[in-house]
Amino acid sequence: MKIKWKNLPLPSSIPKAKSYLSMFGMHEMEKAAKRIVYICQQNQETWKEAAFHISSFIGDEERTGFVYLVAYKWLKEAYETGWFRPTKGFVQRICYGQYDIIEVLRWYQQQVIYHPLTCGEMSSHGKLEPKIINSMVVMQCPECGWIQTLKTVPLIIFDLYKNK
Repeated sequence: MKIKWKNLPLPSSIPKAKSYLSMFGMHEMEKAAKRIVYICQQNQETWKEAAFHISSFIGDEERTGFVYLVAYKWLKEAYETGWFRPTKGFVQRICYGQYDIIEVLRWYQQQVIYHPLTCGEMSSHGKLEPKIINSMVVMQCPECGWIQTLKTVPLIIFDLYKNK
């Protein structure tokens, strides 16, 4: 069921069950993220200056994406009035260049103290390898070709790299 404007839940009423939410909303989140970047570019705002409200988004898909970005804590409430600002994790995911992301992912996959990202079809296939396919950074299984998109890569990896 698509969430309509009239029955859109308040961000505070969304469950924080990330494992449940991870199955839904990726397409909508990407549309909302593109809208956020567009608004910042149009207003010539930095990430620290920018604030977004549900009304900043056009159409059901963008509004649904906004709700997911809040639920995933990629947007945090700026004021007690329903306006939200991008979190550090969101900005990192948007602003990292493709080759920076590949460097971070290669570093992470070589660490012995962390569990590596592995094939979603068969974990015994071994570690996924970062690649650029169709202008997108993805993680690909070297044995079967299974692909994990960057959207599902845990943001903690970028924090670990930065704090190494």
